[in-house]
Amino acid sequence: IEEDMDLAGEPYVFELPEGMKEMDLAWPPPPVPPAAGLEPLEKEGQWSVFTHERFTRRDPGHPYPLATTFIRPDPERTYANITMVAWDPRMVEIHMQAGVLEPRSDTGKAGTGLIPRDDETMSRLLGAFNGGFQALHGEFGMMGQGKVYLPPKPWAATVARLKGGRIGFGTWPGPDVGDIPEQIVSYRQNLTPLVQDSVVNPYKRHWWGSSPDLNPDSPMINRSGICWTKDDKIIYGLAKAVNEYTFADGFKSAGCHYLIQLDVNSGHSGFEFYRVDPAEGLGEAEKPLKEKFEAEGPVRDRPDLVFRAKKLFKSMVLMRFPRFIQRDPRDFFYLTLARLLPGPDVQPAGGDPSAWKVSGLPGSADYPARFAMTTLRGSDGHGDPVHVVQADPRWLEVTGSGKGTGALWFPPAGLERYSGDSATTSLVSGDLVIGFRYDESGAESEVVSGLWMEDVGPEDVDHAFKVISEDEAAAVPLCGAFGVGPHRFLTWAETPGGDPSKIFEALHATGVATVLAVPRTADEPCGWAFSYADGGSSKIISLVIEELGATSATGLAFLVSEREPVVRLFPDTEIVKPGEWNPGQTKRIRYFRPEEKPADTGDGSGIPDDDGSEP
Repeated sequence: IEEDMDLAGEPYVFELPEGMKEMDLAWPPPPVPPAAGLEPLEKEGQWSVFTHERFTRRDPGHPYPLATTFIRPDPERTYANITMVAWDPRMVEIHMQAGVLEPRSDTGKAGTGLIPRDDETMSRLLGAFNGGFQALHGEFGMMGQGKVYLPPKPWAATVARLKGGRIGFGTWPGPDVGDIPEQIVSYRQNLTPLVQDSVVNPYKRHWWGSSPDLNPDSPMINRSGICWTKDDKIIYGLAKAVNEYTFADGFKSAGCHYLIQLDVNSGHSGFEFYRVDPAEGLGEAEKPLKEKFEAEGPVRDRPDLVFRAKKLFKSMVLMRFPRFIQRDPRDFFYLTLARLLPGPDVQPAGGDPSAWKVSGLPGSADYPARFAMTTLRGSDGHGDPVHVVQADPRWLEVTGSGKGTGALWFPPAGLERYSGDSATTSLVSGDLVIGFRYDESGAESEVVSGLWMEDVGPEDVDHAFKVISEDEAAAVPLCGAFGVGPHRFLTWAETPGGDPSKIFEALHATGVATVLAVPRTADEPCGWAFSYADGGSSKIISLVIEELGATSATGLAFLVSEREPVVRLFPDTEIVKPGEWNPGQTKRIRYFRPEEKPADTGDGSGIPDDDGSEP
């Protein structure tokens, strides 16, 4: 098993950078205990962080995002095993991709079968794995990026990508499925849940897939699945020689409390690690690739890029390896590295690199960081420093100035603004603004910018402030300036002298897409300060504010917010007997034939899956 999984080497221990020392990553997951009656093998149940640089990536200052282990769930069959891949959904985002043939939709829509080829996806790609059953075997629902290929089935186990990048697990309501919730971007269903709230097979399904010889009695076959653990990690598992119960028991031992069984056809089930890099400048590999286990080549439709791929384990028999990086006929999931704070060191023109600091800032004990801060100085080390803060609004509540743990931004007095009531706004049509809003469906705050009443209006934002463009601000003393994009982060820069050139240079060094400047007015407090629940504050602003709570200035509060990385979908869906859920799940759409007999409504057999006999 050690050779099959390529587990040689010392355990990986991630050392937090100095600026993140107080952070609790809770990574990798805790060890998986052995099955009762089994003496564990060496490394069994011990998570090994996947550190093969040729086949994975991480951001500087952050840990490698994937970990693997194996377990043996059946004391009566010690050769049976489940190989698992775990990730933290704060670090890794999941996506669903429809294949060019599967699922065969009732509308004629077909997927591309391709992981998107844009730079952002390719540069953050981590891996991919199989989806669920063919449409022929149940027509379980699938939607990808808002396009419905098959409508949801009642009482079907569902995994979804949600707005804001989160992942959701839950059992779709029945008997009427209703509308697809706005928060769902993509979803994939398969069968009823194999584990729900730590209960195995709560819906009493009898059929969980067949063997090539069509053995009707809980066959010992290959199975795959995806689960949500009690400590908010996600695990994909690929098993050999298990029935549904030993498969479920293995996942439960890893802490899973919601498990969806995916495909059971060994030729179509598997996990591949990926790393994609620009072809130009990519050096030769130090070691030759291992035949049939590792691969590399040009990315289809992107000749400027090269991929390297590695199987989850050597004996995995997934057809057409490397598979999911090519165009695939069947649906699949793929994983990308989430963008989190802190980012890479800032490299100002003519100056030394400057690292981001997280320790000591509000929310610094939580992962991911809510704020990161750095200070830039000129190449000679003299002159006014430029203080730069980045904030991740996804993990913050943006509201009117108030007390709490987070940060306060004070604009100059008299700055034209909008704050929740269009009747009192001092903005006029055509003003350039920066705006802040809370998206309920994504459970995240967002930053927008544009022209008032043209690009941005009262219906789009909760707060908005007038700003000026980088060109307009070139000779104007500044309170500071915001940087927006290219990602969701908000960046603020200021310097005691208000020098626009220094502020703009600092913002561009962080990679922002748009600079929005805030002019200074005489002797009025303006700038950024961190605020703590005990009433203290850490000022990085250029003008001293004696008492933050007593100042007449009003602005914005960026308060540390708790945000669930995994969401329970449809928590009120009731567990019902097979006689209730089976008719809804066996109702056919594309594959209906008039001569078919009515669906069985009482024995709970459900829908047969792939029989393992496909070529």
